[in-house]
Amino acid sequence: MKKAMKIFILYKSGKILVLTLILVSFIDFEIKAQNQGGKERIYMKAEFFQYEDKTELKAVLSARIGEKRKMLPVEFLPVNFYNVTDTSEILLTTISSDEKGEATLLLTEEMKLARNDEGGYSFEIRFDGDDKFRKATKDISAREVSIEISFIEIDSIRTIQAKAFESGIDGLQIPLEEADIKFYVPGSFSLYAIGEASLENGICEVNFPVTLPGDSLGNLTILARIEDSDDFGNVEARAVKDWGLAREPVIIESNRGLGDTDAPLWMVYTLLVLLSAVWIHYIYVFVVIYMIKKDAKVSKV
Repeated sequence: MKKAMKIFILYKSGKILVLTLILVSFIDFEIKAQNQGGKERIYMKAEFFQYEDKTELKAVLSARIGEKRKMLPVEFLPVNFYNVTDTSEILLTTISSDEKGEATLLLTEEMKLARNDEGGYSFEIRFDGDDKFRKATKDISAREVSIEISFIEIDSIRTIQAKAFESGIDGLQIPLEEADIKFYVPGSFSLYAIGEASLENGICEVNFPVTLPGDSLGNLTILARIEDSDDFGNVEARAVKDWGLAREPVIIESNRGLGDTDAPLWMVYTLLVLLSAVWIHYIYVFVVIYMIKKDAKVSKV
């Protein structure tokens, strides 16, 4: 029995030792892989934005920097933007990342971008590496989409309608299907969501809230967005409508100060009494100190 126990203990110890060696080897392999050649890994994010007046391609670069290995943006890294197809790769430009780690390319008609087989655009964003960071590459594709916003009011029911169309290779406008559109109103510090709907035959609608504050005329800016789509990227359209609650303009009074005479009389009289009491106490203290010093001189004589 004792011999069997010893064999079992040796077996368990050997198994634990083998597992420990495997774990140590795996951790050592991961550390070497992450710091291969002493270079840090670059994490790259690619985004495609379609606005009414411009189209942008953005790369965001970050890395784990410092002793605490915090994820931080990396600036001054050259980022190459390529327009790619199955048969070509054209360098559009090279842009250095800014303090936010962002490199943004404004896409224009003068670039004469080549379309892919699906009628959209394909891009490759590349950082070729340097002495400190390893190279990084990101591919992104998006099809061209436009959104139109209109407003419908029937029997005091207000509705926001969005129409979305995809631009085909032959220039035809194809109604978009099965995409979600989110509606927002810009606030002081962030966007206020007012609804979301899915497109059917290129059209979707949401009811408008009746309690949203607008400017002095009741005007509101309405945003319609397709967000983080694998096919279209980020698409945005905006329109202004006077469906908000009109707010009175804030009048900032000038020349306000301690000497203003438009304060209530009871407040003025109270302030005068309090100030007079303070000064009377000061004068009383000075008189008492003077009398004490005078009595002291007379006593010495």
